[in-house]
Amino acid sequence: MNYARPQQRLFLGANYTLGRAIDETDSPFGLPASTYNLAAERGPAVNDARHRFMSIANLPLPRRFRLGTSVRVLSALPYNITTGRDDNGDTVSNDRPSGVTRNTGRGSAQIRSRPSTELEHRVWRPGSAARRSQVRIIRGDNGDPLSSMGGGDSQNKRYSVELYTQAYNVLNHVNALNYSGVLGSPFFGHATSAAAPRRIEVGTRFTF
Repeated sequence: MNYARPQQRLFLGANYTLGRAIDETDSPFGLPASTYNLAAERGPAVNDARHRFMSIANLPLPRRFRLGTSVRVLSALPYNITTGRDDNGDTVSNDRPSGVTRNTGRGSAQIRSRPSTELEHRVWRPGSAARRSQVRIIRGDNGDPLSSMGGGDSQNKRYSVELYTQAYNVLNHVNALNYSGVLGSPFFGHATSAAAPRRIEVGTRFTF
């Protein structure tokens, strides 16, 4: 009996979002800069990115390999600007300069890319196809748009061997984080940390 191999197809997807998020506190325990001017607390939320773009691609390669890649672009997120002093005498050093409302500072855009190449070889139990090769996207996490594109039918699988190579932040773009908004600080307006740099993984996985 002949069994047809799964058809390999090119898959492309993209999404762009223009949005705005406004609230009055960064957390349930956030304190206002002045209890006498709560209107000044209304401002951009900490996750207020005006522009969000995400694209994914999944395409077949020779010798039953498959290439998957995802790219995410996020415009600058806000941060709070403060004087670093207790100017109004309320014992909390979170006061802002006159006329400045909450989260008026903006950091820099973030770009995250992840290409991956995988090959999975499966041997099937008697009663199904004797053996065939199939490609599957693996090692995804909850935030990875490629993680939901894996193969299935695990009940009929006897064992499988997966070979993969994948890279994170392959462009090695500096994704700056945690901008300092304290006016008196020498780091004012500068990031104090960054997301992980380029990382490449090569490995194999055996399941049974």
